[in-house]
Amino acid sequence: MAEEVEPQVRILCYHCKAASESKTCFAGDVPLSDNTKAKSSAKEYWKIVGEQVVKEKTRAQLVATLFSSKLVEIFKFLGKALVDIPINMENNKEMQFDLFAMPDTIRMCENCRCFFSINPACHCNECMGPEYRSHYVILMHGVVADPLCMAFIAQSLLEVYPQLFIYFPHKVAGKSLVGLELVVRTLSTEILDLFTKAPKQIKLSVIGHSFGGVILRHWYFFYSRKTPGIYNYNPVAKQEENAEGQDEKEAKAETVVPEKDREIPDIIWCNYMSVASPHAGSYENNKVFRKMVGMVGSKSIDELDNESVDLLLLASKEAMDYMKRFKNVVVYGNLSGDFLVAPRTSMLMPRHRVSGNMIKSFTKAGEKETGEPHSIWDMLAKYDGSQDVSDGASSSDEESNSNVVEKKEGVIAKLMEDFYVTVAQVIRKTEHVNKFMFNKDEPIKDGTDEEVIKQVFTEEDMEFFKMLFAQIESKASKKLLGRFMNSPKLLYNEVLLTALWDMAPNKFAVYLPTMTLPHRSILTPSEGNLFHKYTNKVLPHIASIFVT
Repeated sequence: MAEEVEPQVRILCYHCKAASESKTCFAGDVPLSDNTKAKSSAKEYWKIVGEQVVKEKTRAQLVATLFSSKLVEIFKFLGKALVDIPINMENNKEMQFDLFAMPDTIRMCENCRCFFSINPACHCNECMGPEYRSHYVILMHGVVADPLCMAFIAQSLLEVYPQLFIYFPHKVAGKSLVGLELVVRTLSTEILDLFTKAPKQIKLSVIGHSFGGVILRHWYFFYSRKTPGIYNYNPVAKQEENAEGQDEKEAKAETVVPEKDREIPDIIWCNYMSVASPHAGSYENNKVFRKMVGMVGSKSIDELDNESVDLLLLASKEAMDYMKRFKNVVVYGNLSGDFLVAPRTSMLMPRHRVSGNMIKSFTKAGEKETGEPHSIWDMLAKYDGSQDVSDGASSSDEESNSNVVEKKEGVIAKLMEDFYVTVAQVIRKTEHVNKFMFNKDEPIKDGTDEEVIKQVFTEEDMEFFKMLFAQIESKASKKLLGRFMNSPKLLYNEVLLTALWDMAPNKFAVYLPTMTLPHRSILTPSEGNLFHKYTNKVLPHIASIFVT
């Protein structure tokens, strides 16, 4: 008699299980504790293809220096093996990752690939209440990283909020150096696929580390404008609004749906959080370091050095208004020791509001409570040094010794003129801007600087920029204005920071010793007793201010 084969039971989250079965309430079901023989704990859910990739990823996690983990992907980029790097979590190959293990109560759905807690077992409206919406969280890694670097924040959130569904975008891994356009398109397709498996009404939060914070803002802005049905988009009203002066074909073009016939959920936007993200680019970083990484020839690195218009688009009036839809916007940054993302760009601190001396004072205060997140607003209120915040010079700035302007009158007009020259230059360098952002097949038409700028930015944007310059004029000293006159790149960076100043009501600064590698350890606690007590404080803080 043939031995009976025990049927294989799939691990599914509540929504995928409800979609595959004839019932929606699983309150009385006993969670599978031994699912069995194939997976002993959630750490085995990570699926990685290719022995070479496995070795490289393991080595990148194990090596105890910042630069070695970056060089792995840089060498692959130079070897032209980057785009096709075979990482695929859907593949059947499994690998046990000793570097991180989820608790046994956390599982990964084999269908939608989200992580969830088996407590609660049921998410139906009868069990959770009539107003309940499932809350999904997207955790986006940074340049040269992989989804595993976000695993600790997933565990921290699920311990406090077991009802969450957490998703690690993984199709971007290995492609992070090829530019925002490809990265955002890849991420967009992946998230839309997730939405097809989610319920019709959800809450959504996004958390990004390093470049991941910028990627998420770019994705959100791009699809706020271009994805019908996802962000209160009304195609009928839009068609009526645009029909006047257009032919029928042009009017109908406004109602085009995404490539696949997807049912997009109604979304309540809860949290946007970034950790050590270069929102205003990499200008603030050490000049020698920027030149070194620039030798890689990466589009992403060029974009972070403001060689394209992407970051300014994310600081436009429209993009800033979109960010207000989130109930909770929070940024974290390192005060020192982060060679990849400096304090101003991560915590959105323009020079005319926060001087270099103030940042030094914040750092000294942070040293007394190493690893503890401190509110920027509290630190500003407690600052007991000179209240002249208008210099803004720091050791990382290249123009600290520039001339002081004699009079403010006429300087702002000249600075605005210089700024728009730079804006036109970066627009001309951004080959993808017309197709990517505006669905136009033809490239940007060359012309005067004003003609080029008006193809990308609206009159409302121009008024917004004018308001930013008024803020700079009212607070900047003659010395700082002289520095702006001396460096168009510094001025461009300051306008970005000024636009972003009000984006995040919650800004937190963290001091970590340089030897702990702050860029990584701010979100990934260091192993061993020596540094663990310093590097495990941000995770519970994120969980404590997370809005559900």
